[in-house]
Amino acid sequence: MQITITAILIVLGIIAAVILDNKRKVNMGLTALLFAYIIYVFVLGNPSRNFFTLWPVNVFLTLLSLAMFYGFASENGTLKWLADQMTYRVRNVPWLICPAFFLFSLLLGAIGIVPGAAGAIVIGIFLPIALEINLHPMLIVMTSGCGVLGGTLLGTGSASSTVRSFMVDAGYSDVDAMMGNVSMNNLLACVVVFVLAYLLFRGFKVRGSVDFKKPAPATREQKITLGIIALVMLLFILPTALFRVTGIEAFQTFGRKINLIPVMFAGAFLCACFRVADTATVIKKRVGWGTFFMVGGMCALVSTASIVGIDQVIGAWVSENVPTLLIGPALLLIAAVLSLFSDSIGVVFPLLFTFIPALALAGDISPSYLYTCVALGALNAGSCPLSTGGASVLAVAPEEHRQMIWRWEWLMVVFTVGIMTVMALFPIFR
Repeated sequence: MQITITAILIVLGIIAAVILDNKRKVNMGLTALLFAYIIYVFVLGNPSRNFFTLWPVNVFLTLLSLAMFYGFASENGTLKWLADQMTYRVRNVPWLICPAFFLFSLLLGAIGIVPGAAGAIVIGIFLPIALEINLHPMLIVMTSGCGVLGGTLLGTGSASSTVRSFMVDAGYSDVDAMMGNVSMNNLLACVVVFVLAYLLFRGFKVRGSVDFKKPAPATREQKITLGIIALVMLLFILPTALFRVTGIEAFQTFGRKINLIPVMFAGAFLCACFRVADTATVIKKRVGWGTFFMVGGMCALVSTASIVGIDQVIGAWVSENVPTLLIGPALLLIAAVLSLFSDSIGVVFPLLFTFIPALALAGDISPSYLYTCVALGALNAGSCPLSTGGASVLAVAPEEHRQMIWRWEWLMVVFTVGIMTVMALFPIFR
């Protein structure tokens, strides 16, 4: 009885959160927390003083540290300066502009900028250039979308950090290996889709030229920001690289002590000390407090399912009633459908990742494969105009082009999710 009531309240909570967010602009996290409290205290009978233990501290601090650090780079124009440098260098080779922006999008996703914000940055710079050289509209949104989503599960990408947090919370011991598989699977899928779109929409046939002015030299603040970003990246990359080259255990031990959250906060601290941008402005404008609260609230609500064993019940049912070959593609499509109307990282990840350990165990399926399928479906469908990622891109697009981007974002979702569902049927991701 307890399981049934909890399941009903979770579903009602998610539905109410989505409706109130769309109709009344009530943050989904607030509604989710209310339902989580009702379930935790009144249905499950737990002491109200322990309610705060439902809050996903690791996930919340991961998102906050990334936003704080890269908020300085966004605020002082460092990211735009990098894009200007890149486009200036390929100005005489129009067919290279599209792949160059794909790589730039990949970089933004990989260094930790959330997909919606990264997509908005890329579209804001790329759209005027793409229209001038007559790129197909579908290729414009595909370049930005596939690049950002391909990078967001790499390295210190925001989705990578979030998925890793869920793996840690699930109790997996080989998180690094699992995360490496998920990252490479996602990158492979996004590169395949981008290459197909580039060939199908004839990105190599573009003609015309753009009158690029030589970018101004980097300011003092931008140079310092680039140096701090490079230092942070080296802290993650260098110990592992040195261990593989030298075999010295001390490098591996040091690398294991490098944790994303304190390193990102340390990077933000250095940026603040060197005054590369106004700290108060960064905290106010560049940190997505509403998004973080939404993620925390939804995680708290969904975590009540595991307390009563709903995840194990669902995992057992799926493994018994769905053919093993179709479990991955089914998860991908479910994640995609849910992401059409809600936030991928804030709503869909907490909801579906909760069931993966039990589902993997019951069906004897690689958990990395299941994490890959959920991430592919949720992140790519999250580029639709009704979701956070697609809406962020629309927000920065010029008024006269919003209708065009709206239409092509929907087509991009169908194109990418369709191809990735087919890929999930084969042992590419296993």
